[in-house]
Amino acid sequence: SGVHFFGLAHLTFGSRVLQGLSNNSSTMRIGAALLGFALACEPGFHPADGSDFHCRPFQCANGEKQFGLQQRVRREIHEFTDPDFSQFKDTVRAFKERPSGEYPANYDAFAHHHLHSHEAHRHDEFLPYHRKLLLDFETRLQMLASNCSLTLPFWNWAMETGDYHKSVVWTAERYGTLKRGCITDGLAADWHSGDQCVWRDPARYLDNVLPTWDFASKRIARASDYSEVRDLIEEGLGHNSMHCMVHGDFCALTSTRDPLFWLHHAFVDREWYFWQEHRKGEKVTGECGSCNILSNFSDSEATRWVGMVQDDCVPLPSDTPTVCLSYQQEAHREPSAQLGHPRSSARGYRQFCRCENQDERWGDTTDLHEVKRQQQAHREAARQLQVDVRHDGEATMLTGHHH
Repeated sequence: SGVHFFGLAHLTFGSRVLQGLSNNSSTMRIGAALLGFALACEPGFHPADGSDFHCRPFQCANGEKQFGLQQRVRREIHEFTDPDFSQFKDTVRAFKERPSGEYPANYDAFAHHHLHSHEAHRHDEFLPYHRKLLLDFETRLQMLASNCSLTLPFWNWAMETGDYHKSVVWTAERYGTLKRGCITDGLAADWHSGDQCVWRDPARYLDNVLPTWDFASKRIARASDYSEVRDLIEEGLGHNSMHCMVHGDFCALTSTRDPLFWLHHAFVDREWYFWQEHRKGEKVTGECGSCNILSNFSDSEATRWVGMVQDDCVPLPSDTPTVCLSYQQEAHREPSAQLGHPRSSARGYRQFCRCENQDERWGDTTDLHEVKRQQQAHREAARQLQVDVRHDGEATMLTGHHH
């Protein structure tokens, strides 16, 4: 309190000097100096305003702010309480309702950006592109909620392999019931993109195409370089498979229309972070294979969004960091005892997402006739929904394959 009153006294004196003696330049300088001293900063946090100082903590030295990095710690969806998720859901829905504009003005601007991000898929830029996309989306949510602690949840579905469709994710209080047709409950209830509803067409009988977390984490840890881990995560360890199992908008470049996209890709990024953390201190974790300029981010080198784990987080962007990203360790959950195969080759997953036959991959608990029927239904639905990418932002639906 002594410091508070001391500052207040000097503030009053300095203000009077500035007001009453403005003719005297010498006195003016003295008053300004005293006023500046009185207004010396106190440690705190910059507000959520989207600037270079967004949500960053600062200390004070000689009356000037010295900024640290904003700590962003993402948590697994099962760690979210109902009030936690309610705030997240309300913020995402409010972002969806914001006026249209260029990226990153509102939710649909992000969906449009991803729709035209062809070079960011099946390429080494896959991971840094989506890492930046997620960070930008998260920043916009924090701004809208005026909450620097709000972060994206991730879903480690590999801990629920075998009965992923029974997850808390698929409830009316979270991401909506997993069923065929337009989404009518949950976060994206009654959402539309243009005049078309956001929809899903799940293939529940294909659970055992997904790897367990025990297998996936061990396989990721063995990856020798960036390109190998990128290929594993994107093509070989369930990323594409999950997209195609949910299907509908989620099995195409339109997947961003469904807010499940952010939950799924936060886990994809968590897998990459796992590898970076596992090989912490090794130069290879900061490399990016054949990366160059990020698709649809013409002013951003992909390598800026790679980073390396320092202490317990990854500073980003790597050349001028403002954020330090990390993931909270998920609580252990046992996978279903009904799992047919805990692992698969990357080729097997690519085949699945093209809806090709792979009878040898299914466990004894799976009805092969039903699998084939659903695969055929997906092929027919995809053919009916094929359209070209046009300047008006219409969707590209790829035949049973998510890029």
